[in-house]
Amino acid sequence: MGTVEAGSAATVDVGAIDVDGATVDSCVAPSAAHAAASTQSAINDRAVVRRALTGDLPLCPMRKFGGLGIGVTVLGLTMLVAGCNIDGGSATPDTLAPLGTPSNTVPPPTVTTVAESIVEVPTSTIVLPGGACVFSAAPPTPEVTFEVGTRLYTINSADSTTTCLTEVTLDNLGPLRWSPAGDRVLLNSVTVFDGTQALPSGYFATNTRVSWSYPTGRALIAPAVADNHLLWRTAGAPETRTDISFLEQTDVAVYHPAGRNIFAAGRASDGTTGLFVAGNRGENPRVIARNADPNTLITEIGPDPSGALVYFVDDHGNGTFHVHAVTLPALGITNVAESAEPLARLTIGTVANAAIAWRIGDCAGLTRTQIFRGQAVVDEPSVFAALSTEPIGWLDTDHLVVSVRSTGCTGPSDLWVWNIGNSAATPLITGVDSAAIRSVLTVFGELPGAPNAAAQE
Repeated sequence: MGTVEAGSAATVDVGAIDVDGATVDSCVAPSAAHAAASTQSAINDRAVVRRALTGDLPLCPMRKFGGLGIGVTVLGLTMLVAGCNIDGGSATPDTLAPLGTPSNTVPPPTVTTVAESIVEVPTSTIVLPGGACVFSAAPPTPEVTFEVGTRLYTINSADSTTTCLTEVTLDNLGPLRWSPAGDRVLLNSVTVFDGTQALPSGYFATNTRVSWSYPTGRALIAPAVADNHLLWRTAGAPETRTDISFLEQTDVAVYHPAGRNIFAAGRASDGTTGLFVAGNRGENPRVIARNADPNTLITEIGPDPSGALVYFVDDHGNGTFHVHAVTLPALGITNVAESAEPLARLTIGTVANAAIAWRIGDCAGLTRTQIFRGQAVVDEPSVFAALSTEPIGWLDTDHLVVSVRSTGCTGPSDLWVWNIGNSAATPLITGVDSAAIRSVLTVFGELPGAPNAAAQE
């Protein structure tokens, strides 16, 4: 783990993700997605014909911002202690104040295995309802939503009541991402649907990095597949496309819960790589966690609803993976977990400072789910032994919805609810194609210790 020197940060390595290097020539208008409410024929054996897409809409001129703070380099991750200009077009240094003073790195906790006394319960045999679909408003408590064939359903985890929300078209089948208010859903990255109309997002299905703005869900952001510039669009209005890049290359980006800032990982114009924060249009950027090795990559970012904590996953490219946590404004860093197996699907709760979850393992074989709660990393219940699992989302502070397959990370799965309070696991529904938790979020903690942009998103 290394040592901590006066005025420097703890030694922790960080990483990031590989990105598509596709190129485009000029800006073009986006094509409209099919309406999510169109009726489709049933899909036999879940063989879905999907539209082949190769990149994002082409990029217009990049917007640059100078003044990213650069930390003191040690043999791993370095928290911000000083500033210097990274805008290659600026001749005058522009130093930004740090978010806080770095504190010592905490070593990863010991992994705790759930007791082996858990008994498997029978597999769910819920019959999905037929008839018309009705897009209902989000309930006050989180609900499980999932796709089977060309239908999007919701299920009550307490009594297994299942209803159909809408029919979807073939090119809208895929990952689901609900807005913070639970009133709209992003279908397969390409369509924004609110129950009355389906509008194009402006992003392609190949872009799996699209995320909602917070706290309103007014906008969508994602690094472009073509060149990794950070693009902003009003949700459902792709013509509002704006390049808000504050890095030369953006690998992944998400909104801070309060909506006044954006976290992004990638490479600045001077070669600095790590985790950065800026205003919600890319203003006042600064580095808050720096990679000592520019070849390592940050793959996922998960802000805590408290606003004062952000988690991220890194891939060192040498067979080492970590989950880290950074506290704000102090910039203390915790090494939550480290593994020789890939870590992915970072899953944050809807309540401040609650448990988090992630997938561990290679998708070529079996994966499993781990959680971090308090000071301990906990492995999944033994009911999932010899099965492949990954987290879907939190229903509350004790109940995590898990996707279960015989192997790997793709294809139809069964949904289970893991009660981390008593280590019980209960089947919910079988044979779903994709799933997501629909929540009405109410906690949007501000980012402490830094000037905020004027408006929320």
